[in-house]
Amino acid sequence: LNAKLLDYIKSKANEIDEYLLKGIDICMYTSRKYTSGTTIDDLNSVNYTLIEIVKQLTIHPLFVLAKGGITSHSIASHSYNCKQAVVVGQIEKGIPIWLLHTSAEELDSKTNNKGITIEPIT
Repeated sequence: LNAKLLDYIKSKANEIDEYLLKGIDICMYTSRKYTSGTTIDDLNSVNYTLIEIVKQLTIHPLFVLAKGGITSHSIASHSYNCKQAVVVGQIEKGIPIWLLHTSAEELDSKTNNKGITIEPIT
């Protein structure tokens, strides 16, 4: 990775930390616009950048809304090192709410059961 990208990641993480320290929720998002010449490496770079920004936060938000299958999986598994989660509902169709856990033991201690509980959304 080049130094320019690493500096960008660090500056964005610092900017988010400043807002969170003040109790201000933030929205970080990427463009939905397709750019001609976009390669898989470009897409992986965007995903990596999002993961690294969240990983470098020193103040963690009370919630993370990650829309998209790959994006939400990447943020949960790579930024927060999540191994298991409980689906507790959904905001809109296709936007689940997960309670993240980093280990099976942590999940069991917080839910007083073994394994993952998934309840139907009504």
